[in-house]
Amino acid sequence: MKAWRHIPVEKQDMRMYSALHIPRMICRILVLSFCGLLALGGAAWAAQPKAEDRAKALAERAAIYLLKAHGPEKAMGMFSDAKGPFVEGNLYVFAINADGVILAHGTQPILIKRSIMDMQDTTGKMFGREIMAIQDRGWVHYKWLNPTTHTFDDKASYIIRIDGYRIGVGAYTH
Repeated sequence: MKAWRHIPVEKQDMRMYSALHIPRMICRILVLSFCGLLALGGAAWAAQPKAEDRAKALAERAAIYLLKAHGPEKAMGMFSDAKGPFVEGNLYVFAINADGVILAHGTQPILIKRSIMDMQDTTGKMFGREIMAIQDRGWVHYKWLNPTTHTFDDKASYIIRIDGYRIGVGAYTH
C-alpha cells in the first residue's frame, strides 16, 4: 500500500481503469468484429444464385458442350459421370433423344435406355410428356427423388431442345 502513497490519485484511478476496462474493450472489439463477419456472410449468402438459376446455367453449359465438336457419344458419357463436371451437388444433367429415351443421367444410371414418355411422378403427373413437348426451352415442374435427401421433393427442370435432344437440369425447390 505504501507504493500508492507516492502516486497521485489521478494516476491511481487510471491504473485501475486500465486494468478493469481493457478486457471489456477487447470483448467489445471481438463482438463488433463477429457482427461484421456475420453481416458479410449474410451478404454473401444472399448473393448466391437461386437453385433454378444454377440449373438453367448448367443446362446451357451442357447444351454448348454437346454442340461444340464433342459429339453426342462423348457428351452423354460426360453427362452420366457422377463425379464429372456436369454434376454439381444435387444438380445434374440428363439427356433424352427424340424418341423419349434417356441417354444420360448424372445420378441414376439405371434410367439410361428407359423411355420417359410414360414416366410419372408420385402425384401421377406425366412429366415425361411435358418434357418431350418442349419445343425450344422451358421449365417442367414435378416431384422427383432428391439424391441428397433421399425424399421425393418438388423439382423444376429446365429443358433445352437441341439437335433432336432434350438436355435438362432440375433444381429441387422444396
